[in-house]
Amino acid sequence: MILALALLQVVASSTATTPSPIVVNERLDYYTVSGRDAASLRAALNKSGPIGPDGKHYDAYTKWNLTWHYDDRRDGDGICTLTTRHVVVDAHMTLPQWQSGPDVPETLQRKWVQYLQALRTHEEGHVEIGRTVARALDDLMEHTPAQPDCPALHRELQARAKQILQDHSHQDADYDARTRHGRTQGAVFP
Repeated sequence: MILALALLQVVASSTATTPSPIVVNERLDYYTVSGRDAASLRAALNKSGPIGPDGKHYDAYTKWNLTWHYDDRRDGDGICTLTTRHVVVDAHMTLPQWQSGPDVPETLQRKWVQYLQALRTHEEGHVEIGRTVARALDDLMEHTPAQPDCPALHRELQARAKQILQDHSHQDADYDARTRHGRTQGAVFP
């Protein structure tokens, strides 16, 4: 099971520069499993896999968080415009790493490699959901019109950002349901 968390952090200041791109920071961690056959590997995955928010072990886990920042500027009439924007996606993926012993059958090794590739593909789908939300926030900031004053601009951005997050809040769960936690993508072991 994969969970995506969208945490907003909004900071406003008064500088004028050009918009910044969306930045995605990915961190990959591994947990170790061992076994000489498919059954023992499956047992190790079930026992050692990351724990999801529901308290169950899963073979992999990806969590993403968003932060965003914008700068504003007031003109001589007090009209407030957004001058720069910056969105960061911090994604943390946890995957299994097999410490195979000697004399492990080559067929099992191949099956593991295929499984791990499919599992990673599934997890990268969760990271892409974070990118999608980041693009929506960036688009929001790019197209938010000037407001009569900066507090009005901040309220407008907050309200519309909250709606974007609500609209996207179910995407990770839907993705897991649609792919059966990666099974339809080949993330099945054994």
